[in-house]
Amino acid sequence: LLQLRATPWVNSSPRIMASLSAKGVDTLLGKLELAYRRVEQTGSRVKLESAEINLLKTLEEVRDILTTALISGTREGLKEIFGGSCHRTAKICAILDAARLSAERA
Repeated sequence: LLQLRATPWVNSSPRIMASLSAKGVDTLLGKLELAYRRVEQTGSRVKLESAEINLLKTLEEVRDILTTALISGTREGLKEIFGGSCHRTAKICAILDAARLSAERA
């Protein structure tokens, strides 16, 4: 579990705090991958709008986790969660690169 230093900029909501572990980040990345797949597989315009909004909300959660970890985490905690093979960071980058949103949400 990532140990946080007291910092006024940290989003310390219970949702964020619960996700600041390797397992929590993996769960969130699974949610992100599922949201991305739903955008890619949706055929109807109405369902596409809902899927895109869900993807963007999940990306917002990912952003909050990354920001909180970077601002308030210890070096060891960051290395434990995002270091090593960097597969978690690579997965985020791959989804960001591949995601194509409609003009209303791009």
